[in-house]
Amino acid sequence: MAQFHHHPDDLIYVRTLCGVYCDTTENFAADNNEPAPGLLRGVAQRLYDDQSKTHRLFDSFNNHVANDDVPWAFGDKAIANVMRLIAAKAARESVRKRPATLIRKVTP
Repeated sequence: MAQFHHHPDDLIYVRTLCGVYCDTTENFAADNNEPAPGLLRGVAQRLYDDQSKTHRLFDSFNNHVANDDVPWAFGDKAIANVMRLIAAKAARESVRKRPATLIRKVTP
């Protein structure tokens, strides 16, 4: 079982047995080299499950308001690339957390 979840808090989750990716839609776009499709008016979240082949759209009250394409090529691609997404996030975060290098001239 694997899922692509565009969460109401504007986070993207890609959940698989191999690993879980979670980040903002903006960071997902950078890590994925492609943004996630936007949500339609009145839709607060998208949940695609590749095993049950369901692709549901929910409003802000968590009411199921519509179904979308199944299979969903974008979701399947994100699920297949979850390890690459996790690695891209780790690389991006390691650069951000790397301390500045202090260079000091040593005179003999």
